[in-house]
Amino acid sequence: MGKLPRAGFSAPLGWPVEQCPNFPDWKLGDIVLVHGSRNVVGAALTAGQYTTGAVHGLDLLREYATVTHAGVYVGDGYMVDVTPSRSAEKVSVWTYAQNRKIEVRRVPGDSGEDIAKAAISYLGKPYDLKGLISDGVFPGISSETESLYCSSLVDLAVREGSDRFLGWVDGCQPVYPATLAGHPHLLTVSIYWARTTLRMQAPRARISRKRFSK
Repeated sequence: MGKLPRAGFSAPLGWPVEQCPNFPDWKLGDIVLVHGSRNVVGAALTAGQYTTGAVHGLDLLREYATVTHAGVYVGDGYMVDVTPSRSAEKVSVWTYAQNRKIEVRRVPGDSGEDIAKAAISYLGKPYDLKGLISDGVFPGISSETESLYCSSLVDLAVREGSDRFLGWVDGCQPVYPATLAGHPHLLTVSIYWARTTLRMQAPRARISRKRFSK
């Protein structure tokens, strides 16, 4: 990232490196978007979204096809997301930001805290590959709440937390990461990186056995 300016804020507790995005400007319920990794998997995800957009005439999927993952920001440098290799979990934004470009979108209004709470309610829910494929083949079919893929988790959290249906907007179904990146009803949050003061977790106190020896 080169030499970064010194920030006027500290990194979240446990953030592993000095470089940190401007988390104080992020809000609970913001949508974290991740660009595809530069490998076969990233290329396949990008191609999949682009192809779906081309087949169904969905411009957003083609224009923003490089955005391949999404989650909901829940504060302190963490987001809730779900991947093919695990169920929905709360993970550090650093998991992705360390080697991939990230962007942030925001639902207008003051419903962010409720969106974050809704996302947290899905912790432990499994990834739904069939749902991902089905929504791409048959755009317009709503996601099932029993199982998720990354951007459907975002869509459902927004529905439950704000009563906004992102997929009801023309050209915005299926709600894939690329759809979220270009969605006309979402606001773009500016991101910048800076050097911060790290806040490491304090080590647990260790009690010497000698103290209790006779």
